[in-house]
Amino acid sequence: MARLFVAVELPHAISDELSAIGGGIRAARWLDVDQLHLTLSFLGNVRMDQQSRLVEQLARIDASPFNLRVADVGHFPPRGEPRVVWAGVSRPDALMALQKRVADVARALGLKVEGRKYHPHVTLARMKGCDDREVAQFLAEHAGTPWGEFTVSAISLWRSTRGPGGAEYDVLGRYPLV
Repeated sequence: MARLFVAVELPHAISDELSAIGGGIRAARWLDVDQLHLTLSFLGNVRMDQQSRLVEQLARIDASPFNLRVADVGHFPPRGEPRVVWAGVSRPDALMALQKRVADVARALGLKVEGRKYHPHVTLARMKGCDDREVAQFLAEHAGTPWGEFTVSAISLWRSTRGPGGAEYDVLGRYPLV
């Protein structure tokens, strides 16, 4: 079994910009530059036989390339103690349709897909017991910042492996949008 998710990889220029702003919140665990991505669907633990079928189905997803804009920052949950700091992502219809197709493929294979409403974002850091003033200052410093725009031309299957310093991510395969 492997913990898997489907995501959009970011161009190096955007991930470099986002990585450069890490810091300023002492209790935060900032993601490494090569681990920044836009999750489409977290799939959890997937058996090898399901993974093989998933790869086949991801390669068949019918979607055209589209543009995405990365801008702004925020945190989850929106009320209460912040646990995640993120960069915002535009919500074009093409992204929302692609996310739905990926989730539908996963469900058809018997995989459990998150039931909450999809909120596209790039996770920058995870935290626990942080100083609310540090989070507020970070958000104020970077509010509204445009991080860049790019064309989404592929989706990727990623593996998440838990380690002592948090999760490590590996791209297992890339599937072009045509």
